[in-house]
Amino acid sequence: VVRIICYGSGQCDVPLYGERWRISGKICPPKLSGRKSGAPCIRTNISSMRFLAAGNGWWLADRCFAARRAAASYLSAGLDRYPETVDVLHSLILGYRRLSYEMRQIFVLTGTLHIFAISGSHVVVMAGIITAVLGMFRISSIWWGLFLAPLLFAYAFATGLQSSAVRACVMAVIYWGAPLLGRRADGVTALCASAFVILAVAPTQLLD
Repeated sequence: VVRIICYGSGQCDVPLYGERWRISGKICPPKLSGRKSGAPCIRTNISSMRFLAAGNGWWLADRCFAARRAAASYLSAGLDRYPETVDVLHSLILGYRRLSYEMRQIFVLTGTLHIFAISGSHVVVMAGIITAVLGMFRISSIWWGLFLAPLLFAYAFATGLQSSAVRACVMAVIYWGAPLLGRRADGVTALCASAFVILAVAPTQLLD
């Protein structure tokens, strides 16, 4: 994984997922911080980036990121005069990193910057919204798992597959999927089952 730091004016979403670019710049070694080391980065600017081709990514991931960009567009509607508000909404709900340095420092000094990290709480809020909509349409809770599974995983994927969000998604799917199998939904059982599934796929999550 290489982090790209781009200077100058231009599109915030460039390059997009699935696109191939030729980038020229200065490679900076990772900064060591305790036992964990950061990813190396390339410092460049818009004039040193050249687009090559599109459509090279996984089609499902491309659809998820496209839905994320569409959601960002909807959130920006009517807020053209309030760019900082738009940045906060995009960062808080969709996981974009668009806060200005000044705005970021405000949250750093107040100890509230962590609310912008996509976590299990975001998944809980999304699940609450989805179940509320399903309830409005009088859809039986037995079938809620069929709607929650693809929507929650699409949200987690589009926002970067943060570990805490993935854990919450797995647990939510197991919890709401229990009625489909004729079982009673139980929080403790869902927690244990999700822990077993996650550790079976990625044992190193035990240390995260």
